[in-house]
Amino acid sequence: MNIRKMLTKGTALALSAFMLAGCGSSIDSNAAVVTINGGEDTISLGYANFVAHLKQADYDMYYRSYFGDDYWTQDISGSGSTTEETVKETIMTEIENTYLASAHASDYGVELSDADKQAITEAAQAFIADNSADAIKQIGATQELVEEYLTKQTLAQRVEGVIKDDTDVSLTDEETEQSTIAYTYFETQEFDEQNIQVDKSEEDIAEAKKHAEAVAAADGDFEEDVEAEGGTYTEYHFTKAEDPAEDPQLDEALITAAKKLKDGERSDVIEVEDDAFYVVYMIKADDKEATEDKVEELTTQKKAEAFTEIIDGWTEETDWEVNEDQWAKVQFIELFGAKSDGEEDADASEESAEEATDAEADEESAEETTDADAEEESAEETTDAEAGEESSEEAAGEEASEEE
Repeated sequence: MNIRKMLTKGTALALSAFMLAGCGSSIDSNAAVVTINGGEDTISLGYANFVAHLKQADYDMYYRSYFGDDYWTQDISGSGSTTEETVKETIMTEIENTYLASAHASDYGVELSDADKQAITEAAQAFIADNSADAIKQIGATQELVEEYLTKQTLAQRVEGVIKDDTDVSLTDEETEQSTIAYTYFETQEFDEQNIQVDKSEEDIAEAKKHAEAVAAADGDFEEDVEAEGGTYTEYHFTKAEDPAEDPQLDEALITAAKKLKDGERSDVIEVEDDAFYVVYMIKADDKEATEDKVEELTTQKKAEAFTEIIDGWTEETDWEVNEDQWAKVQFIELFGAKSDGEEDADASEESAEEATDAEADEESAEETTDADAEEESAEETTDAEAGEESSEEAAGEEASEEE
């Protein structure tokens, strides 16, 4: 895992301009928001506040554009709780899981090297430097808290990696063997003005069936046949041994029909009530490549389940007492946003200016070097000329002396 990439310029935050006047909630960073095993250890409110607002910033980046600036007070999930309440519950669980995994690091031979610690320090320094003072204040970041966060995250992720690597996964052919089909459909339903699904007109339904029958009767390239009738071409993998009724996506009738096909064959028209007319085409009844992908998918899934099982065991063994009064002080009032284009452009312009300055300095240095070389060559040429002249005079004097 590359620690330096955990907190980079790409995660730099800036408070929305119109929210900067907000006062936020006052907290005692040293207060214990979680007491562990009756006081053996604690989680500080400052740490929990930082982690919570770091997560809030991620949510703000995406959800504000869809649900507006008041989405934290909305019940988006329909669970009866506000988004803030729901997300804070998830965050506290993440804090607990990270703490438990990092606390068991020595059990799995996981530790941080001096290079790791240096990388964490540098990453934390970069995070502080890359964010505005307002954003740092609102997110509750300090050098120490960011380092604590990165340390726990690094240890926890490495422990997770060791556990998953040590987990042996055994899979059967019934679980993994895949068939690959393609299918198309022509809908018999539509939505009315009240957004309620209703039957199309008899004429439209007859037209849909006509297109499906044309695809079923054709014998060319299936994808081209589908496109010729204005349908949508979709490929899909299913587990050969699985009960068609258990397929997570397609209707039982489609999987049942597909299992009767050989490679290159297509089905008759399949009508799924209150849905559409379908035609299924068998690409590969025994798809080795898709099977390999399924093996990888299930292996990853089972390793994750093994890790979750261990985390659940640690959770049961640990007395994790949250101080709800302190935790309630962590609120998502002021909103975060990505660095504006102007800020990014300013950074880019500054870097460009520095590069230009360096280039000019290099050019001037090169010119000075060239001038110095030219002067030196000129001086050498002058010296050589004078030496030649002196040599000529000496030779002339010797000739005159011999004549006398």
